[in-house]
Amino acid sequence: MIEFDKTDIQLINDVWAFLSTCGDSYLVDDALSIESKNQLKGWLLYESEGHSDRYFHDLDLLEQAVYVKKGVAKYE
Repeated sequence: MIEFDKTDIQLINDVWAFLSTCGDSYLVDDALSIESKNQLKGWLLYESEGHSDRYFHDLDLLEQAVYVKKGVAKYE
């Protein structure tokens, strides 16, 4: 389970807003299976871009790493 800090409020709000509007129960399960804040940041960035062909966990490791890096840059 991810432990959040007070400084993670923007990330938490963005995840909540995305999951509230996405309408895909798989994405909720997907978000709950993530084990680190950095991976959550990459997941949120990827899924919020609206890729309908693949989920974040279907990406290969390099593709995931690119989104994690972009997500960390956005939320730090």
